[in-house]
Amino acid sequence: MLKAEYDAISPKDSFFVVSKGGMQSVLTENLKPILPFMEADLWISGNSITATMKDHTLRKYNLQGELIDDFLISNVDRLLYDTDEIRYTTAKNYDDEGNLTGRLSKI
Repeated sequence: MLKAEYDAISPKDSFFVVSKGGMQSVLTENLKPILPFMEADLWISGNSITATMKDHTLRKYNLQGELIDDFLISNVDRLLYDTDEIRYTTAKNYDDEGNLTGRLSKI
């Protein structure tokens, strides 16, 4: 049994993603911590745990809690411009749902 100390408990296969005070952790079915509490949204998919950090970067961990990749890109969209100019700049934007997006533009 889990103590009544968590704000939310989400079971996934033989793991639990637990929330407490705006932070999340991953526990095994035996309640052993796999990842310590961190300011991130955690989800388990396949053989890995993905963490979306407060700065919107993504990190990937294996199911033993070891860091596999400290910077992931969730998706890339192709943008086409009607121009012959060449310029490369980056910009941070937010879409309609409040998700942080980046743009590499050609000058």
